[in-house]
Amino acid sequence: MILKTIGVTVRTLCGRAAGLDDAPEDSDLAGLGVVGAAEDAVRTEIERLYGVELPRGAFAGASSSTPRLLAARVFASWDPGAFPVAHVLHAAGQGPTLCCVHGMPGEGSYARTFAVAFGASRPMLAIRALGHREGEPCPSSIRRIAERYVADVVAARPAGPLALVGWCGGAWVALEMASRLRETGRTVVALALVDPETSPRHAPTVTSSGLRLLYHRGRAAYRARRARARFAALRAGDSEGRRYAVRAAFSAALGAHVPSPCAVEALLVHTPERRAPLLDPKRGIPRLLPRLETVEVAAEHAALFAPRRAEVAAAVSRFLDRVAPLPAPTPLERAPRP
Repeated sequence: MILKTIGVTVRTLCGRAAGLDDAPEDSDLAGLGVVGAAEDAVRTEIERLYGVELPRGAFAGASSSTPRLLAARVFASWDPGAFPVAHVLHAAGQGPTLCCVHGMPGEGSYARTFAVAFGASRPMLAIRALGHREGEPCPSSIRRIAERYVADVVAARPAGPLALVGWCGGAWVALEMASRLRETGRTVVALALVDPETSPRHAPTVTSSGLRLLYHRGRAAYRARRARARFAALRAGDSEGRRYAVRAAFSAALGAHVPSPCAVEALLVHTPERRAPLLDPKRGIPRLLPRLETVEVAAEHAALFAPRRAEVAAAVSRFLDRVAPLPAPTPLERAPRP
C-alpha cells in the first residue's frame, strides 16, 4: 500500500512535468520529456514531500528511468522518522489548515498524494504514526496518540482554524483529535473520514456488541502487550522492524478504542464494502457525528488512493469549500496582468 501511494504521487508529478495528468508507470521519463528543468521540478517536490535527495540526471539512470522504478527508489530511501510527527507540507495558502492523519501503515504516505491533488491552495500538515523515530514511545491508546498528535499540531500551527482528514484506521484518530482540539477551545471547522477501518480486529465497537465486543477488546489487550514487548526489543537502525512494530501497536490500540461523539461538520467517504457497518444507525458513524454527510466511491478500499484518488480529493475539496470556503479574491487579485 505504501509503495502504491508513493507510485501515485510520482506518476502525478512526472505527468505534470510532461504536460499530462499522469505518467504511465512504465513509460521512459526521458522519452516523456522529464529532463532538465522538468526533472529538477520533480526532484525538488520528491525531496520536499519525502526527504529523499536524488542527484541531477538520476532519471536517466537504470534505477530511476520510469515512474515505477523511481517510486521504488523513493520507497527504499524514505525514512518516515526523519520528519516530525506533524510535518508541514504546505505552509502558505488560505483557509483552515488541513491536517491529514496517517492510515494503518502509519507513514503518512497518502497525505503526500493528497498534497499533490490539492496543490498549494490550503495550508497542510501530514501526521505520521508515533514511534517511527528512535526514542519515541510505543503507540499505546488512541486517546494518548490523539493527545500527542494534538500537541504536535498546535506546535506547528499555534493559531487559526483546523480541518482534519483521516484515512482508514487514522479516521478514528482524527475523530478523537477533533474532540480533544474542541475541548481546548481550538476551532475545528471540518472532519473528513475516508473509509474508516471496520474490521472486528480494528473497530470492534462498529461491528460487535455484548460478549463478542468483550472478546475482541480482550484480544486487543493481548496484542497490545505483545506489541509493547516487540517495540522494547527493537534494535537501533532496524527500520523495517520498527515499521512493523508501530503498525502492530497501532492496530492493538484501535482494537481497544471506544470512540466518542463529536458535534462537528463531518464528511464520510466510504466504499460499498464498508457502507453497512459504517452507516449502521446503532453502532456506526451517524451515532458519533450527528452533522454528517456521506459520499460513496464505487471502488475497493485500496483503490481510494490509487486509481480513484482524484474522486476522493474532489469530494473532500467540495466539502471544505462548503463548510470553510476560501476568501474571495480582492479586486486587485482579480485584475488581469498587463
